[in-house]
Amino acid sequence: MFREEWGERLVSKHHPVVCVVDIGSQTVSTLESVPEDISAGQAIWAPNDTGIVFVGHSHEPYRLGIIYCNNRRSTLFYADLKSGKCEALSVTDQWVELPHFSPDQTKLVYLRNEAVGPHRHCSQLVMYDWASNETVVVSDTVHKPTADNPFPGIYILLMSSPCKWWLSDSRRLVLSSAWGSKKEILLVNTATSSITRLTSDPCFGEWTVLDIMDDVILARRSSPNKSSQLVIGELPSEGQETSIAWIPLDAECHEIDNVSWEIMELKGLIYEESKYDAIHYEAILVTPGPALEASKPPLLVLPHGGPHSVIVAEYNMSVAAFCKLGFAVLLGEQMPFHYFVNVRASVSSPIKNDVYRHRPGITRRPWPWLPLVMALVPPQKFPIDLRVFKWKCPLQNENGLALSKMKFQACRQSYCSKIHIQKTSTVTVLELDS
Repeated sequence: MFREEWGERLVSKHHPVVCVVDIGSQTVSTLESVPEDISAGQAIWAPNDTGIVFVGHSHEPYRLGIIYCNNRRSTLFYADLKSGKCEALSVTDQWVELPHFSPDQTKLVYLRNEAVGPHRHCSQLVMYDWASNETVVVSDTVHKPTADNPFPGIYILLMSSPCKWWLSDSRRLVLSSAWGSKKEILLVNTATSSITRLTSDPCFGEWTVLDIMDDVILARRSSPNKSSQLVIGELPSEGQETSIAWIPLDAECHEIDNVSWEIMELKGLIYEESKYDAIHYEAILVTPGPALEASKPPLLVLPHGGPHSVIVAEYNMSVAAFCKLGFAVLLGEQMPFHYFVNVRASVSSPIKNDVYRHRPGITRRPWPWLPLVMALVPPQKFPIDLRVFKWKCPLQNENGLALSKMKFQACRQSYCSKIHIQKTSTVTVLELDS
């Protein structure tokens, strides 16, 4: 019998349920009050453990593709364990995700947006008062940042791991969000609806909150030429948050020698039929070291598959490996190379909501999967001291080398010692051996 599933990365999953585990009696029970036409997830305990708050995704009009297309109709529910009733806490014609209770259990915050339009677009941060049942918008959708207020809105990147958001005062919360071509840590004051950026270090392009305890934040930071580093910072009192000092937990941050990067600001063309001004957008350029300054390095070109996503200036092993080989690259969505271009309607770009939501035909053209154009140095072996993956890249040798497919095989317990480039009359293969 055919049963529709939720699709990619959720194959064979068609109707998830909420289970309650009683450690004392060692029993497991399912939440029976959940409506049959929804799939439940992201469950958290309600105040005083009286029930469970969860997100319910509607099965209509279809299930497939929710991993990358989260703009599905969903509702925040509360299931009372004593009465067995299940009630909606939010409207039913939008999508919601990531509910978090404050430490004093009086406030519930979550992300909300329209259940139509582009997926992963700018979200509202909404707060629900548990006592009064009132809902207020703490951070609204940003259609276009301004010079006076460059905040692009809240963009929780795909597959971001959930963690604690709230600080001990139950007024402020901390989260990670895309900001242009970077990923920054933001402080949100729910009492004043103000947003403060806690990170703006030019040496790092990615900051991710991992945990919060007693106003001490555990975070990870990295950049294209610096591997991930754990840091902690104790948040100062309200109004003094920007003075936070980040203390590295690692002895030192491993920096890749002879690799540099920058975020370039670009200006797009103005089309006659466009009602918008010239759009400023960004690209992340990572280049080989001084040894190649005399000549232009070969370039790998592949833009990411936006405008539904964004590439931030974070560490990537493949990026470092190709830099050590002397390449410069134009990177595509979910494919690890090192010259990144975020198109004009990428997530967290200045026109994401202002243009893409109104002109989807302009930005959603079939170019995202353009072939990777590659110019290779003469075939030879290259020493490399980075821990990387083992892969083979078959390349078509036609007016430059076009990447047709990549296959990755994790090499977890050894270091890559040699890189071979083998060339025949029709195919060139780049192979990393351990």
